[in-house]
Amino acid sequence: MSQHRRFAQVDVFSAVPFRGNPVAVILDADGLDETQMARIANWTNLSETTFVLPPEDPAADYRLRIFTPHQELPFAAPDRLRTGALDESYVAEIATALGVDRDDILGHQWADNGPGWAAVRLAGAEQVLALNPDFSAIPDAKIGVLGAHPEGADHEYEIRAFVPGVGVAEDPVTGSLNASVAQWLIGEGHAPNSYTATQGTALGRSGIVSIAAEDDEIWVGGATSICIRGTVHT
Repeated sequence: MSQHRRFAQVDVFSAVPFRGNPVAVILDADGLDETQMARIANWTNLSETTFVLPPEDPAADYRLRIFTPHQELPFAAPDRLRTGALDESYVAEIATALGVDRDDILGHQWADNGPGWAAVRLAGAEQVLALNPDFSAIPDAKIGVLGAHPEGADHEYEIRAFVPGVGVAEDPVTGSLNASVAQWLIGEGHAPNSYTATQGTALGRSGIVSIAAEDDEIWVGGATSICIRGTVHT
């Protein structure tokens, strides 16, 4: 028998509806198995489909499972699972994929807080926005590329997220990447303890991610609006 479940499509990290990152949310996901969740996420064809489930931890209010069109993602907690510089051979591969010289990459770091991000820093936002990468040689890469906006600009960095390995050529706005990149940038003095980054510009979006470091924690925030409400029939 078909079951009706509450559904919302939420636009996150943008004050302008339909200009951020669309996320599908199944609000009554209890009873769906992993195969069903994967099928729904593949059908929505969004970078993320989130399923809200009853908590297993008595201290929690709910539990989440997050799927791309091709696979489940681990929950992106701010604590990084892998840090430090990338192997030089991998940096060279990334440079080739991005279509830039190796010397154009001013810094690089593992930014893996679950999804497996690797991040590279270019000279400026303009160079980041001009990229037209080809990841065919490293199809499983999950790469964040960032560059500073000019001094005096409203925002500190422009960032782009390329994830061809999970069926998303470029993610419009990415909370997990921004969280771990913030730890890198703030930790090495490349950004203040509180700043904003823009993302999605190259895709015609207007994502703005707010970052704040408090003690040992990184807080990631942004505007959110619900663009679609309805029901899913499963």
